[in-house]
Amino acid sequence: MSQLALWIVPKEPEVVVPVAVLEPGRGIDLNDPEDRGLVERIYWSRWASQVRAGGLDADDVLQKVYLGLLARNRGINPYNPLTSSRSNYVFIVIKSVVRNAVDAHKRAKARGWVVGEGEDAALTASTDERCLLGGCIAVR
Repeated sequence: MSQLALWIVPKEPEVVVPVAVLEPGRGIDLNDPEDRGLVERIYWSRWASQVRAGGLDADDVLQKVYLGLLARNRGINPYNPLTSSRSNYVFIVIKSVVRNAVDAHKRAKARGWVVGEGEDAALTASTDERCLLGGCIAVR
């Protein structure tokens, strides 16, 4: 070994971690009253009327919005404050969930499914509707 090799100490490689990963509260925290209030304000002011016009219960779709936010928090790309504002992110998620719910409801109605008539479609359908759903079963 030469003398020069003794004096050069290799540097450790720098690890660059994005700022958003360092934040412990990344994502939309529905336990936080401020975040939950933001979701409810945007939903009730902008999207609830469209949900009702689509024939759905607004409270049920709000629960789907909460589930959508929780799923996105656990996903590979949760809310990142470096890419968008909190309100813009919430608006986009609500728009996605509401459109999916309303479109699914319209498709189900177009197929002749019993929609929104109770817990179990087979129990709430009339005899004629049961024939449409798959085989005529005469239950009275």
